[in-house]
Amino acid sequence: MKFKPKFLSLLFLFYILFTSCDKIANSTRSNKFSDIDVNKVLSQNLTDLDSLGQAVSFQMEIKVPENNENEILMSDVIDSVWYVKLGDIPNDLLTDWARGLKFHKDRIFLMDGQKNEVFVFGIKGEHLYSLNAKGEGPGEFTRASSIAIDPFRDQLVVHDDRLSKLLYYTLQGEFIREHRVAYRFNDFEYVNDSIIAVDLNKTYNDHILEISNNQLVLVDTTWKVLAKGGAYNAAQEQKLFFTGDVFSRKGKELFYLRPFTYDIYRIDQDNLTPYCRIDFGNRTLPEETNFNFSEARDFWEEYPDYSYMVGNAHFLDDITYFEHLYEGSKTSHLFRSNNTGKLFHGRVNNDIYSLGFFQISTIIPEKNVLVSYLSSEEIYAKKKVILESNTASETLREMVSSTESTDNPVLIFYRLKTDY
Repeated sequence: MKFKPKFLSLLFLFYILFTSCDKIANSTRSNKFSDIDVNKVLSQNLTDLDSLGQAVSFQMEIKVPENNENEILMSDVIDSVWYVKLGDIPNDLLTDWARGLKFHKDRIFLMDGQKNEVFVFGIKGEHLYSLNAKGEGPGEFTRASSIAIDPFRDQLVVHDDRLSKLLYYTLQGEFIREHRVAYRFNDFEYVNDSIIAVDLNKTYNDHILEISNNQLVLVDTTWKVLAKGGAYNAAQEQKLFFTGDVFSRKGKELFYLRPFTYDIYRIDQDNLTPYCRIDFGNRTLPEETNFNFSEARDFWEEYPDYSYMVGNAHFLDDITYFEHLYEGSKTSHLFRSNNTGKLFHGRVNNDIYSLGFFQISTIIPEKNVLVSYLSSEEIYAKKKVILESNTASETLREMVSSTESTDNPVLIFYRLKTDY
């Protein structure tokens, strides 16, 4: 059974549609930042990150093989697979679009990308509590746009882009405070106890000219902008807006990749340090790539012979993993041993008969584990075939036999081999 990127493509296209509609609505809305004092939002010594970290030396350089259609056997790169069913939620049910999946202090935090609400589970999948959209008053939000864990204060932070504010909670879900923010953004991660990396992506921030053409800013805990980077031409590039997760964490290290580029940087306090360069050779997008398209399909037709990354690589202790797009929305995967440099690259063949190899949502670096998820509807649709199979593992059979189409999604854990 070969992996087919149908799920990724649908999610990818839905995200394009969702963000495009959101941008149109916001571009026609009255300026909600009209009362903002820009001088209080920007540091007087605003650093340009793009002028820093331009050393030619990277700790890791990966030459990607030409053949994207090469077959990777899951048994070649994966040591074991196990599953965690997300438990029942009182009077509620998750959709199959989990975003912002995070692990911290034996808890699983995720944002439902369709409901725009936050759900918290125990490490075995038991539901602990939910943060539901309520309203526009103090301590309330209308939609969760992104979430982050502040590991230095053990807090869950929820961003509501529509109301332009952040809400802070204890890990037990108790509301602490809220903070209004003066610009739009897509995602955020804590660099340390005083600096936060913020992915502006290609959101509209025309009210602050200094950052209106940037995709990355570093801010302090009052959300004042200290540094900016990821420069782009907003006038031409805001039409085409699709991306993956641009941040990747390994312990205390935080990495950043600007979508459609190939150099990955580690964020060090107020600097970008070159870390990994991805080399696609002749399939590297031209330096002056045209992003002035209103539809992703038009971009794919313009650049059919190129490979590009829209999300960051995952740096585990022993393995580096990433996926990239080619020929439009086709997906190719790469696994690299950090010990030997050996590569596995291409399409994934599910020869070990797991639930498949789907879009990776997060990682557990020290355990060399990738984590994905799958809706119960898709699992239920395969139930009969799996239960009648002689090759399915007993763990998989037990999990599938107790899964109904109305259950919550299942998390899939892939422990990678480290000896190739």
